[in-house]
Amino acid sequence: MKKLTCLLHKLAFTFLFSIALVSLCTSFRASAAADKMKPEDVVSKHLAAIGADEARTSLKTMIAIGTVDATFRGRGISKISGTSLIASDGDKNLISLIFNNPEYPFERIGFNGDRVTGAEIRPGARTPLVNFLLGYDTIIRQGLLGGTLSTAWPLLHLTEKNAKLEYGGLKKIENKQVHELRYLPRKGGDIKISLFFDAETFQHVRSEYRKTIAGQMGTSPDASSSAGAETRYKMVEEFGDFKQEGNLNLPHDYKLSLVIENPSNSMSFEWIMKFTRFTFGQAIAEKEFSLG
Repeated sequence: MKKLTCLLHKLAFTFLFSIALVSLCTSFRASAAADKMKPEDVVSKHLAAIGADEARTSLKTMIAIGTVDATFRGRGISKISGTSLIASDGDKNLISLIFNNPEYPFERIGFNGDRVTGAEIRPGARTPLVNFLLGYDTIIRQGLLGGTLSTAWPLLHLTEKNAKLEYGGLKKIENKQVHELRYLPRKGGDIKISLFFDAETFQHVRSEYRKTIAGQMGTSPDASSSAGAETRYKMVEEFGDFKQEGNLNLPHDYKLSLVIENPSNSMSFEWIMKFTRFTFGQAIAEKEFSLG
């Protein structure tokens, strides 16, 4: 009887071990397959997540309107609320955040298809965000800013953008599995750009932009940095609350953050937008995309 019991235990252990081994191999194969994804496969699945081919190709203009809560951290914390708008027409793009505050009236930056321009909050003075985007205007020229909230989103017409994509593998961000694509513009300088897509839905959920410079006074978008000091910039876009608008699946939550760090000072800026109204196909005057 004891021999039979031992035999049964051995058989049970062997069976369970086999199941665990098969599960491990399956998981490994799935992970390996994901690691071997081609950039075009990620793009194809991402486009399908936005909407059908006809819905995407018929998209000419888009306007998203909502609210914005801004938080600034430096030598203290400041908070302010206002309204947000993203308007786009083909490659042209505008982001406008309006605040009822004379010291900080707005954030406004646009691309008219030829030039990137940013509004001055006072004569000769622009915000750190606008200075950064003017200094590294590839972000807006390529249609990256605003993600799929804009008709300028480069993955909608990648061939025209003449950019290269590299697959960066599966990553985990905030306990979520995402696919990384490194975005390499042909004339984009050396700013590092990474796009992240939900591993299950392939929705675009995050973009990261990183730049490190050792500049002198006046050579970087942040004029307050010390001469010769290394300054690190990191801008992040996060997208969530995807819902149907018309025939498209679009994010309704958009968080934009900018961190500027150097040995003498560190500042962070955050804008949390919630969009509640979308309009498609409405004509937008050309002058709206030029801000000076």
